[in-house]
Amino acid sequence: MMSRDEIKEKVKDIFKDVFACTDIELTDSMTSEDIDGWNSLTHLQLIMEVEQCFGIKLTTAQIRDTKNVGHLFDIIQKSVG
Repeated sequence: MMSRDEIKEKVKDIFKDVFACTDIELTDSMTSEDIDGWNSLTHLQLIMEVEQCFGIKLTTAQIRDTKNVGHLFDIIQKSVG
């Protein structure tokens, strides 16, 4: 099982790529309101990159119900088992 820290580092790299921001710091409570350029298009790109990176397929419900970055970490951790 991947540790939360390992997941966080990989997701951080994804955020850097998707949002073209090299100095991004992710927190569990961070939402789309906290990041410039996080809109519906970049959200889809983010989800696709997460799925590809971790070799998982998120359900529509998981994507819809994600409240913040910390919740995304939790979903990934459960999915990669």
